[in-house]
Amino acid sequence: ILVIALAIVALVLYFVFKSKQPREAENKIVSTLSEKQATDLKANLVILQGKVEVNLAGEPAWNSAENKQEIKVGSSIRTDENSSAVLSFEGGDLLALDSTSQIKITKMTSAEISIDQISGKSYFKIEKKDGKVFSVISSDIKATALGTEFSLSAKINEVVELIVFKSLV
Repeated sequence: ILVIALAIVALVLYFVFKSKQPREAENKIVSTLSEKQATDLKANLVILQGKVEVNLAGEPAWNSAENKQEIKVGSSIRTDENSSAVLSFEGGDLLALDSTSQIKITKMTSAEISIDQISGKSYFKIEKKDGKVFSVISSDIKATALGTEFSLSAKINEVVELIVFKSLV
């Protein structure tokens, strides 16, 4: 009877662990696919006027930007005096850079876009999408857009100005 009881316990444990392995593997595959899909967001830079420079992620120097240049996460963009540019994100979100402005893209996925506003003024038009977060960080302020239009002006060691044109930030 003891042998039969041990055999039953062994069979139960075998089926319990065997059924968990495919679920764990399946969860890992789903998680990997979700991460891959979340990092596929693209953005293109459109130069409106003047001198615009890009410091691509992993590159040591600033280079002249090209019209319709693809911008990736980790890249920085800056505009010179009397210059402006628009960053168009896949999905319809827009970021317009005014003259003498600088930003860095710190996150760019289908679920979240995060921008560091280093200096200058930017205008944002964000499409409202369930579960999507669009954040702009400047100095000690973090503005999170909830499907809106707003501008953010930042000067080094000065007050950050946030103006909301539509909806909530």
